[in-house]
Amino acid sequence: MYGNTEICQSVSEKSRVSAVVSLIVPGLMFATSMPLMYAIGTSLVAVTAFGAATAASYAASGLIDWRIAALFILGGVVGGAIGVALCRVLAWRKRVFAFLFASVVLSVGVYVVARSIIALA
Repeated sequence: MYGNTEICQSVSEKSRVSAVVSLIVPGLMFATSMPLMYAIGTSLVAVTAFGAATAASYAASGLIDWRIAALFILGGVVGGAIGVALCRVLAWRKRVFAFLFASVVLSVGVYVVARSIIALA
């Protein structure tokens, strides 16, 4: 099983992967002129496929702490429910949603650049 160091490294790696994946949506929109909602959906399909393959590999190797996995799954379910509720509230305010999404993408971009600069120093 994992020790504290391995868990922190794993969470840190997931953060970097999430940061890069968050940049896929604007890339899809730019490269294909895809509407925002379609780009988000396409990104989610890709993330699900990659995540399922990675999870299967870790499970087959016996490298999963199922208690921690259950917490992540619970967080995903709760976060999904909150996301659906927020989407319903924001659906009539498309510009607000687009602004919030652009803010998140910009923040992720700044984070990735900052981490890269720190790593090079």
